[in-house]
Amino acid sequence: MALTLAQGRKPHKYYLHNRCSCLDCGAAVRQATRCKPCEAKRRIKHWCVCLACGKTYHNKRRNPVEGAKYCSRACAFGVMREKVVPKYCRVYEHQCLFCNKNWIGRRPDRKCCSQVCLKKYLSDRHRIKTRRSVLQSRPTSYECPQCGVAFTPVRHLKRMRFCSVRCCRRAAQQRHKARRRAQQHGVLFQPVLAREIANRDGWHCKWCAIETPARKRGSCDLDAPEIDHVIPLSCGGPHIRSNLQLLCRSCNQAKGSQVFD
Repeated sequence: MALTLAQGRKPHKYYLHNRCSCLDCGAAVRQATRCKPCEAKRRIKHWCVCLACGKTYHNKRRNPVEGAKYCSRACAFGVMREKVVPKYCRVYEHQCLFCNKNWIGRRPDRKCCSQVCLKKYLSDRHRIKTRRSVLQSRPTSYECPQCGVAFTPVRHLKRMRFCSVRCCRRAAQQRHKARRRAQQHGVLFQPVLAREIANRDGWHCKWCAIETPARKRGSCDLDAPEIDHVIPLSCGGPHIRSNLQLLCRSCNQAKGSQVFD
């Protein structure tokens, strides 16, 4: 207890500099963070039940909120592994050249679904073509996969896929947007162009079967063609060719993020 001026003496500077208040109740204490009753309450053992294995254990941490879920690091990391969302990866949809089986792989240059089918395919002499026949069968004009315009590539740019730089950049932007959305939802992704899906469905809506002209693509007309996911990305549907369909603008707005058989 510090002395006051009423007793005839001033309090010593040791008592003035070493007095503080309890962190829990606010009472005055010396050279301590908490008073004796509060410190006794903190030393009470906290018994918890592990959410992973159901074992009753003693939580030794000072804060009772920390460490009140799992008894060990093994239980905590085991639960975390079960909740981990599969990492984003690019996949490609193929059709086996020997058995005509549809399968999904991570490499774009795969031709067969297994090594057995690959050996049988390579051993068949009727399927092997010489380089000269392949070069002769190549077309002289190509169709742009973005705008559909027929063009002839420049002589020194035989591997041109798009008719112009504008179509190439637009296709890259659409592919980047689709990849980012698939990565955010943690689903599989396959690089697919919208025109490929439209050509597959014949430029007709899958629901109402009306014609969706290519010239109205990107407009606000009710019969404008739009690409839709059969199983939405928010419901775990992958961004692959088999999960995409062509709908008109009115049907796509009516469908929303619902799943229909």
